[in-house]
Amino acid sequence: PRSRYVRMPFAPAGGERGGVDPPAVVESIAMQTVSIREPEFPTVPVALSGKRHRYAYTVGAHRDVDPPPPGGKGKGAAGSVLKVDAEDPAGTEAFAFLPHEFVGEPIFCPKAGADASQPECEDRGYVVTFVTNGRDLTTDMVIFDVEGKGALEKGPVARLPMPTYIPPGLHGTFVDGLTFDMRGLAMEE
Repeated sequence: PRSRYVRMPFAPAGGERGGVDPPAVVESIAMQTVSIREPEFPTVPVALSGKRHRYAYTVGAHRDVDPPPPGGKGKGAAGSVLKVDAEDPAGTEAFAFLPHEFVGEPIFCPKAGADASQPECEDRGYVVTFVTNGRDLTTDMVIFDVEGKGALEKGPVARLPMPTYIPPGLHGTFVDGLTFDMRGLAMEE
């Protein structure tokens, strides 16, 4: 079979969502901007991983980035948490922290008894992340109740100071003095 190249029109300052119908012959993919806060590191309920979902929880810029800075770069470090609404982008919510506070990768945790695989329960849960204060080098764990329209924008329902500074972490964990020993790994055949 011959490979087909697909042209994808990206807007440099937005989060885009595209849909593909694999059995169909695809000439182009229609893209839709769902946020102009440059969302990154999305998470969805585990029950919906790899499946159709309405909401994704991401980090984003401290403020909207529209129009994008020259060259399409320069939003700075992540300073907000987003509840991206893929069905109604106008309903996307954001909570921005102070300019000297930076957000780690969010995790969605369903509420007890909620089945996040059901459409009416998809946002019935909490988003948990760390916020690093770049001014005084402290870290707080923050918890947002994200159930319902406008819930995220109310801010965290809990903000817990950590006993030690935790540097910002996105797709990685760094622990002072911890090393990885490759000799301890065994290959399965």
